[in-house]
This record gives sequence, structure tokens and C-alpha cells, in this order.
Amino acid sequence: MSVRWLIAAALSIACASEPLADDAAPTGAAGASGVADGGAEAGEAGEAGEAGDGPSAAGGAAGEAGAAVAGAGGARAEAGAGGTPSSCPATGEAIVVGTLGSAALDEASGLAASRRFSGLLYSHNDSGSSSLGYALRQDGSLVATLELVGALTQDWEDVAVGPGPESAVSYIYFADIGDNDVARNGIVVHRSPEPDLDVDVSDQNVELEFDSLYFEYPDDAHDAETLFVDPDSADLYIVTKSLDASDVYVARAPHSTTEITTLEHVGELTLPRVSLATGGDMAADGSLIVIRTYDAVFGWPRSAGESVQDVLAREPCELTSALEPQAEAIAIAPDASGYFTVGEGSGASLFRVDFE
Repeated sequence: MSVRWLIAAALSIACASEPLADDAAPTGAAGASGVADGGAEAGEAGEAGEAGDGPSAAGGAAGEAGAAVAGAGGARAEAGAGGTPSSCPATGEAIVVGTLGSAALDEASGLAASRRFSGLLYSHNDSGSSSLGYALRQDGSLVATLELVGALTQDWEDVAVGPGPESAVSYIYFADIGDNDVARNGIVVHRSPEPDLDVDVSDQNVELEFDSLYFEYPDDAHDAETLFVDPDSADLYIVTKSLDASDVYVARAPHSTTEITTLEHVGELTLPRVSLATGGDMAADGSLIVIRTYDAVFGWPRSAGESVQDVLAREPCELTSALEPQAEAIAIAPDASGYFTVGEGSGASLFRVDFE
């Protein structure tokens, strides 16, 4: 546990008693929703070393994409005057819908909803684990262990699902972007087509074909735990984890599999109170961006055609959050009807929050 995260926890506790805005106040069952009274769960296991020296790719044959995902129940929210959203989505309670059924998934650090299979989620462990992902039902039971043979596994911190190089294919993006010591020379994102799975069969073992996308920051090294994909452009967005303003970087599509790409800095993100960005997602129709911290969930409604940097420059909506240990994972449902969260720990509870 580093001094930085201890300071963050102490400051978060000091700020936890501040009242929330009327349009952002979360509601929920006792001990399961709202901003945690005890402050943020702090600390991270493992240390990060340096990134590998060169790009490597392993195949790339893509499976067929599933049916197109429906929109989020209407047009995207319009931005109001003064750089704030005209309305924040109302959210219900954080409800436990399952528990993680695999003993191997004991440090869930990322979460993403499949675009190919209804009711399927992808996750992975935090730093120090092997190159494995996990396909889960929405009750937390294990469908398949997904192995990326030979993939760099320095500090996986998030996972996302979105478009990629082939137009009719949905891809999983595993983000090896963590850097507790802020010392890495570069970062890598592993991209794999969503695999062929029988979602009615449990405990499958599937070897993924994947490409490794290598990136470097245009300035200094950064610690980051948030990755999401723009569903319109396939651009990859990375939000750094900082006690001060977080930096927002983008890797514009198409992405090279043979060269190291320099990320583009597109803005800064200042979260309410003292908050560390630990995970994020963008809705499959692009209508909402969510970023979570150890003790809160924030959302930014997005208008059609609005740039991500302009969206994140506005004040966010504070949404319902569950009280979870080492909370780092969040995924918007494919139809944008709600979102899922999960914390670290063996048999961790999987929560769902619905938009009302």
C-alpha cells in the first residue's frame, strides 16, 4: 500500500459527508448503495516493471459478430448551457445479482459487456496474474477461461468491448496500462475478436487469437486504470489515475500492430471531491460515459456527434454506487439500461444498477 493511496483514502473520508446535488443523490439498500461512508478502499497489490521491447501479434481471425445492439431508449442527452448536462439519468438501487463463481478470479480489476452474446460479461484479474480473461454470466457464474498465450501481463487494469479493424466483428480489449511506480516506458492493449462460446456450457477453456497494440505517452509515464472504446470510431481512450486532475489520452483508429504509437493528449478530467479513476466504460451506442472511483460512480451523458473531450470537460452526474472492496470494475449494459460493478476478492458480489 503506497502513501499516495493512504492520503487519498484519508481525504476521501473527510469529503464523504458532503451533501450531493439533488439530481445526483444515490439511493439504495443499506450498506449497498450511495457513496461509502467509510471512504475509499485504498491500496493496490503488486509493482509494475517496464513494458516489453517490441510489438508481437498472434493471429487475428475474427468470429462472426452478433446482432446489432439497440440504442439506449432514445436520443442522446443534450448538453445544457454552462457546460453541464441538461439532465442526469435517474438510477435505482445497487442490487446484488450474483457472485463471482471462479476462485481464480479473486482480484477483478475490469469488467465489460459482450456485444455478441446476450447476458455475458468479461473480466480479468489485477496486476501480477497470468494472461487470462474470464467470460461470466450476469449471475457471476463462469462460462469460460480465456487465455492469451504469450501476452504481456505486467499490470492489467481494465477491459473494454467495441469495434475494431473488421467492421462486422466485436473485439475485446485487455488493457495492460497500470503503473504503480510511474516508471513504464510504454503500455500495451491486447485486442481479440470475441470468441466462439457456448454460453450454456460452464468452465470452458478457450485460447484467444489476439494482436498486441503498443503505445507510449507523449510526455511522461502515467498510472492508469481506465480504458474505453468509442463505438463510432474505434478510438481507444485512456484516463490516468491521479490525485490531481486525470489526463485523458486517445489512440486514434486504425491501430498499428507493428509499431509503437504515441498517444494524443486531449484533455484533463477533474472528478468531484478527491477521487481516483479506477475504471470506466462507454455505452454501446455512445450515449453515456461512466468512470468509477473507489467509492463513487460518475456519468457523462453524450450528445450525438459530441467529442469525448468535450463531454468529459463538463461536470459529471454522480450515480448510484455499491459499497465494494477495492472497487475498480464497471460495465454498462449493452442496451444502456443500467450498469454492473464488482470489487476485488474471492466470491465478490456482482452488482447491477438500473436507470429509471
